[in-house]
Amino acid sequence: MKRRTMRGLRDLCALPAEEDGLDPRRDRKDQSRSKASRKGLSLCKQAMRALDLELALWPWAIDIGLMIVAVEPAPDASCLRVYLVWADASLGRLDVLTRMGGRAPALRAAVSHAITRKRAPRLEFEAAPPGTVFNSDFEEGGHDDLE
Repeated sequence: MKRRTMRGLRDLCALPAEEDGLDPRRDRKDQSRSKASRKGLSLCKQAMRALDLELALWPWAIDIGLMIVAVEPAPDASCLRVYLVWADASLGRLDVLTRMGGRAPALRAAVSHAITRKRAPRLEFEAAPPGTVFNSDFEEGGHDDLE
């Protein structure tokens, strides 16, 4: 797109601004990329359920009180970031994340069985910072809730 000259803009408006002469549709697309899509958030919810079920089968995860706090797209639905917390204070962050990284293929397989996609998303594990409240807007829909 051609950028308009200041002389041409002065003829069209009283006070030319920085964004004058730019296509506003491009700005909207850039803003929407930062938001997670409804499908991506739905995938995160399905992945969280599958991972919870898989962790319930592992005795060491139960022993240390390992829980999944949130799953979110990172940066899109091809890769999911899984936030973890655990109750056993004797285990360090590196120990837990190393153990989870070793079990990542089994966890990814569990997620791929639970979802309907051509490719299973990659999983990244991260320790949830203490006191962090995660946004659960995608759970407000109500149509997926099991009661």
